[in-house]
Parts: sequence; structure tokens; C-alpha cells
Amino acid sequence: MWPTFASLMITMFLIGALRGQTNISFFTTIQQIPTNNRNTLMTGVLTVIDTTTVIGSLLAPRLILMLGSWTLPLLGGGILLFCLTRLIILLNNQKQSSSDIDENC
Repeated sequence: MWPTFASLMITMFLIGALRGQTNISFFTTIQQIPTNNRNTLMTGVLTVIDTTTVIGSLLAPRLILMLGSWTLPLLGGGILLFCLTRLIILLNNQKQSSSDIDENC
């Protein structure tokens, strides 16, 4: 596998954009949940996110050694596909809910 500058630039842009949109959607949803202990909830969520980031960084070299050099690009592609699918579903639900509001008026 020989990454080129153009392929790295495009994929990093896509990962950053999709991950940013997913984070905004996720944290907006959490902030709208009625709870007395919102600070505790946000602390728990950020702890899980940070912990899984560290675990992923430590396991990445082992995955490459066990499964080969294409493991991480395939995993990254799967994450991109998941984020795109989630974004499409969210956008589709927003369109349906706005059309339901128009019909009820």
C-alpha cells in the first residue's frame, strides 16, 4: 500500500468533515436530554470517547501485524460508510418531519 499525498488529503478531509458532523449531532442530542446531572453525563461520554481513542491507538499496530496493511484503510472506510449512512438517515428523517409539520398545518 503506497499512500499518495492526494489520497491522504482527500480521505483526511472526508474523515474530519463526517466526524465533525457526527460529533455535532451527537452532542446536540445529549444536550437536549432532560437530566439533572448533565455534567456527569457529559463527563462519562467524554471519558468513553477518550478511552476508546487511546485503546484504538494502542491496538492499531497490533491489528496491522495480525491482519495486514490493509486493515486500517478498510476499518476507516467502514467508519466513513457508517457516518455517511447515519448522516443520510438523519437528513431523511428531518425532511420527513418537516413535511409532516406542513401537512398538519
